[in-house]
Amino acid sequence: MSMYLILSIFNIDTIYDSIFLYRNIPIPSHANYAGHSNNERNSIHAGVFFNHLQQTHFKTLHQQPPSPSHTVIVKANLAWTSTGNTIRDGMSKLIYESCGDHFCSYGRNKRIDPYLCLYKGCELMLGDNVDVMNGLANGTRGLFKGIKLKPGETSHVTCLNGFYVKSVFASQIESLECEHTGSKYTGMFCVEPSKKTCCIQMPNPLWQLHPEHLPEELG
Repeated sequence: MSMYLILSIFNIDTIYDSIFLYRNIPIPSHANYAGHSNNERNSIHAGVFFNHLQQTHFKTLHQQPPSPSHTVIVKANLAWTSTGNTIRDGMSKLIYESCGDHFCSYGRNKRIDPYLCLYKGCELMLGDNVDVMNGLANGTRGLFKGIKLKPGETSHVTCLNGFYVKSVFASQIESLECEHTGSKYTGMFCVEPSKKTCCIQMPNPLWQLHPEHLPEELG
């Protein structure tokens, strides 16, 4: 499967079923976390992002024209590697909502996220060596400042957990703009989209149900 996606960018602190585990836990939005797994880290960020939406977005479009520009969802353009055909909407939706970087891998155990949930000031980390001599290496940290769209491109709106959020596809982006943080480097840097061929371990929706909701032969 091929993804046209922002180059190996990860949320340090998008949206999965396990968000409900963290929804009611007070989570500081400007704290760094260490988790046992990528899945756990993604769940923490999902909780942070949900809290952000509660504070800044509305659940009906007529209450918030237009969607706030400080928040954006970046979606991968998904296509089958064998044919190059675009993956249909239903399958894409399942991948976006269920497959974080803990399910999507490429190269030598590299991870990639098909659904980046970003807001101005959130902390990101590079997962690849882009320009090591100028401080853009695997592990470089940055604060998200915004996106620059290609000429003629416009955003659309996605309903996420009932909130209407500004969204774009990675192929529409010219660059993602960040500011160095947590290192000797200062100033702004940009990350351009790239195309990756990856392997997705698609979760079975049946096993995301509570055991008491499963058929007897599966429980």
